[in-house]
Amino acid sequence: MKHLAWSIVLLLLAPTLGRACSIPVFRYALERWELSKYEIAVFYERVLPPDLDKALKVLEAGSSAANITVVRVDLQGEVAPEYAKQWALQTKAKTLPWLSARLPETAASLPDAWAGPFTEANLGRVLDSPMRQRLVKHLSQGATTVFLLVPGDDDDANAKAGALLDKELARLAKIARLPELRAEDQLRFGVPLKIDFVGLKLKRDDPAERAFIQGLLNSEPDLNKVRGPIVFPVFGRGRLLCSLFGQDLTRDQLANVVRFVCGECSCQVKELNPGVDLLIAADWPGILAKSGPPAIPATTKDPLASAANPSSSTPPDSAPPAPQTSEANGADTLIAAAPATESEPNVVVPPSVPVEEVAQVAQVADCEGCLISNLVSRSRLFPAIGGAGILVLVTGLWVFLQRK
Repeated sequence: MKHLAWSIVLLLLAPTLGRACSIPVFRYALERWELSKYEIAVFYERVLPPDLDKALKVLEAGSSAANITVVRVDLQGEVAPEYAKQWALQTKAKTLPWLSARLPETAASLPDAWAGPFTEANLGRVLDSPMRQRLVKHLSQGATTVFLLVPGDDDDANAKAGALLDKELARLAKIARLPELRAEDQLRFGVPLKIDFVGLKLKRDDPAERAFIQGLLNSEPDLNKVRGPIVFPVFGRGRLLCSLFGQDLTRDQLANVVRFVCGECSCQVKELNPGVDLLIAADWPGILAKSGPPAIPATTKDPLASAANPSSSTPPDSAPPAPQTSEANGADTLIAAAPATESEPNVVVPPSVPVEEVAQVAQVADCEGCLISNLVSRSRLFPAIGGAGILVLVTGLWVFLQRK
């Protein structure tokens, strides 16, 4: 039965392989993918202190721009089984009142995005932080992807990671190209459509970013145990694609990230794409509306790849911007996209992510001919284009022989 289910899924995928949306993934995510809501669960007994109760009522009234919902859990009352389990899994040092922030769809093996004593200060750190506002600023101005570097314990390793990010993002900014927009694929907003990679450094011991860092490190199993530098690519409205560290923090994996975010959006359903949404306070509809209508036309001549044709040039609408000047705390800024000057004939960024393996097929949805590509293993991206076709043939043959 399992093999038959796989055959059905793959057969449904097969007809869609040539019908991807020509809007790049990062832009489609910015314009159309709303962030999933984190559940802020507050555990207490009978009543909350007046100041905390007031702060919670403000959130319950919907005054925060953060992607959250609020749940009160009175441990002296009737507690739903899922919250009883969630409370039991909290640290032994838990005290009341207690706050837990978690995506409802998060796997049980993952810890909460953040958990700790419920205070007004902690609540503020969970909802927002300076680095998240910098993320919003860059992404809303058209940044293709923001690469967050979280340093580790080894200064030499941190320096090497920073240098690698500097070099590779600048190189990739020169050679990457966006797909040509088809007439039926229209942009919705006037945010510049461009190639612009931004690197930012996030200190692990920054008290203002404590909750944000914990959310990043709790996005994957055992990631909080990694002591070396980690790179987190973020795109769209604040979607974390993956983590890169150790042997996976390489130029090839950075190129894989660029291939994915700059490639055609093969699946319009957010949940069927790799990545996880971050908790970010931003009025995205209002921010995007301020950018006005899209420029016409907003296309490029070449789909993503380019180095194979040194004579090709980048049209003004898609040309990478000049390097940005440092901000007030510019020491944190590692890289901004450099202008394209020349092609590198030894490097080709193809218009699709290479298939290394098929990790899983999540589900099938009616998404206007989308390619379901929620195929990712920690730091590698696995859109199953060629693999899906092969698996359709092999699995279909196996089912046929079994039934015969």
